[in-house]
Formats: sequence, structure tokens, C-alpha cells
Amino acid sequence: RGRAASPRRMTAVMELPGDSSFQVVEDVDVASSIAGESTCATDSVAPSSNACATGGYRVYVRVRPLMQSEISEGAAVEVPEGGTRLCIAPKRRVATEMEFDRVLGPKASQLEVFDAMSDAVAGVLQGRSATIIAYGQTGSGKTHMIAGPIDTAGGPSDEPRPDLLGEDRGLIPRALEAVFSPAGATGPVGDGDDVHAQSAPCLGRRVRVSFMEIYNEQVFDLLTDTSSRKGLELREGIGGSVSVLGLLSLEVQSYEEAIDLLERGMSSRSWGDNGVNAASSRSHALFQVSVESRTDCAGDAEGLGQCAKLTFVDLAGSEKVQPYGNILQETAHINLSLSALGNCIAAMLDTRRKHVPYRNSKLTRMLQESLQNPLSTTVMCVCLSPAQWAVSETLNTLQFADRAKRVKLHYQPPPSSAGALALRRVQELEAQVDSLNAELRAERQLRLRLQAAAPADA
Repeated sequence: RGRAASPRRMTAVMELPGDSSFQVVEDVDVASSIAGESTCATDSVAPSSNACATGGYRVYVRVRPLMQSEISEGAAVEVPEGGTRLCIAPKRRVATEMEFDRVLGPKASQLEVFDAMSDAVAGVLQGRSATIIAYGQTGSGKTHMIAGPIDTAGGPSDEPRPDLLGEDRGLIPRALEAVFSPAGATGPVGDGDDVHAQSAPCLGRRVRVSFMEIYNEQVFDLLTDTSSRKGLELREGIGGSVSVLGLLSLEVQSYEEAIDLLERGMSSRSWGDNGVNAASSRSHALFQVSVESRTDCAGDAEGLGQCAKLTFVDLAGSEKVQPYGNILQETAHINLSLSALGNCIAAMLDTRRKHVPYRNSKLTRMLQESLQNPLSTTVMCVCLSPAQWAVSETLNTLQFADRAKRVKLHYQPPPSSAGALALRRVQELEAQVDSLNAELRAERQLRLRLQAAAPADA
């Protein structure tokens, strides 16, 4: 495969997860974005009425095959026929059976895994944003599923490189194939519940790609040169959205260009040997594909514009803290952010709690709208190791999955534009009142000091 032409750099505002992920803001062109030049500022499918919408997460389980060194001990996880149940049968313990939306056993191919989630990818082409989150302990196959098999044959001095083009390529390469496939040359017509019911010829489609990692609670752009890489700041937006200031959003014209960017970002990720996995990812990675399309709607020359985002989240795996070197700090940050994610899920289940602690980590801040918006599709794909030695972490992972499948999401329609303007005006007036009160207090204190300093006979 020859190298594709360099993608064009875009400056845009991409609204985050109310669809599903993060807003991208180029510092040099924030003013023009605010002025209305944003190319992707709409969310996914809106409800057709003012009624509240409800939904939840899809929770899939993917069980990797046993490694050669694990075969003698036997498997602690069994997947019966049917595709929705699994049985945890550790030695000297009572077996437990659990049920999820889909269970993919050790014999499931990468193609079967993609087929299980392909409707979420197809929904993005129809205007409905989606987020696919890979969760699980270290060495459970998350990066293998998301990107492809990791090649570590080059030795410890070489960076691990996933096979993005082979038969075992992962979800991201297959999703990019779908985005650029000629079969996707139709777009949505209508709104609300009818958006998936009709299609029309696509007049044009723009695809942009962003790739970042969260390493030691610092956000880094994986598409920039490593020598000039620096931590990026987050900015809070309206409605809980989060902006990543300075993150590159690159427009791509072909599948080959998108794969080039994926390869570039994967080679820049933070990797390390944690004693369990020689090519363990030491960061959470977020790869986002933004698709904007225009369709020919009843002869309208302008067409109907739709924008949706497909976000893949490859979480670093939970692991025991290693008391040496960089591993100690990396593991501590990984476990803390995963704990924050678990706390958010637990808070959403507790009807007595009105606050969900999204701000406890940068990971949960950027996933906030994906986690709380029933209008987008969120797939929690839990990866398991079937080995006997991993039983404890396997049970912890399944407890997270069980909580996630019981979350119910509720959508409240946003206030009208007139109501939002009125609310903003009230806030401005309240700020002015506070400022005037502060000035008045300062003037009274000055007057009292002057009176105290004046001579008694004056």
C-alpha cells in the first residue's frame, strides 16, 4: 500500500458527546467557529416530540482465547450456545451464570465482533452518534479488538504496532471501511423517529479524524509530532460538553488516509511491559471519526445536513500496582480513572443520588455526554481473560458490566433558544448586582475609615 496524500488540516468545533465524545477547538480560529463557521455543530437524532426519551447502554462481553501457557490450568469462563450467557466456573468455587446483550466466545472472529456492532457504525452514517468503549483488565484483548493484533516481534526497542490491514484487523479499520464504502452513499431524510426509515442520495460527505490519549491525567494529541507534544487543556461548554483546546481535527478523503492517521497515532501511544503484557497500553485512547453529510431532500439544492460522530475508547486495563519506576505512577492514574468511571455508573444507578461525579477524572469528563445521553448509541464491550489466574479481576470486570447494563438514561429536551437567552440575561444581571453590591460595601468601609480618622472637633 502506497502512502496516501497528506490530509488537510481543519479548524473546527465538534460538539461533544451529546452525541458522543469530545469537542475539538483549534485555538487560532475559535472566533470564526463562534461566528457560525462550525462544520459539525449538530447532535445526532433529535426526538420528534417534547416527551422524555429513555435508553441504556448495550453491554457486550468478548472472551479472548487461552494463551499457550494457560491451557494446562483450564478455562474459568465458559460460553454456552445462544450468544447472551456466560458461566464463570473457577476452581473450588461455585459456578455463576450471567446474561448480557451479547456474549462473544473465544472462537469468535474479529469479523463476528464487528458484525455485532455494525448497526452502531451504520447509525453514524444515518446521523446517530455512537461510542464504543473497550473495558477490561490488562491482557484481556481490548486493543486487539479495537485496532488489531499487536506485533512485538521487533523486540523491546521497537514500538508495538497493531496489524490494521490483515484478516484480524480490529473494529476501527473495519468501521473506516464502512464509512468510505460505496454502499454508504445514501443519507438520512426526515427527523425524529423517521430518520432511519428513509434514505436519499448523498450529495457530499466530509470525514474528519481526531486521536488522543489520556496519560497520567494529561491529555495528549497523538497526531502531533512527539517532540512538540504538550498537555492539552479541557474547557467546559454549555450542557456539560467538554472542549479539548488545540486538538487536531484532520479531514481525510479516503480510507487509506484515515488508516495512515490511525497508524501514526498508534505508534505515538504510551506502551510498556507491565509483567503481564509485553505491549500493554499505558493510557486511555480516544479515536473519533466525525461524519458530516448532505442529502438531496425533495430537490432542495442545499440538501439536508447531518453530522454524527463515531468514537472508539480503548481503556487501559486495571492491574495491580507495581512498586517501581514509571509503572507505579502509570498504574495509579489508570486505576483511579477506571474507579472514577465505575463510581459514575454506580451513581447513575442510585436513584437517591442527584449528582454524578464526572469531574473526578479527565476520562469521565470527556465521556460525560456519551454516558448520559440516550439519543446516541453507547456500547460497553467488556473484554475478559478466561484464565484461572485472572478470576478475581474477571469477576470485578463482570460486576462493572452488570451495573452498566442496569443503567437507565433519560433525556430532557433542552430549553428553547428564547428561554436560554432569557436565562443568560438573568445571570448577567445577577452578576452586575453582585458587582454593584461589592462596590457599595467597599464605599461604606472607606467612609467609616475616613470618619474614624477625622479629628473629634471637626
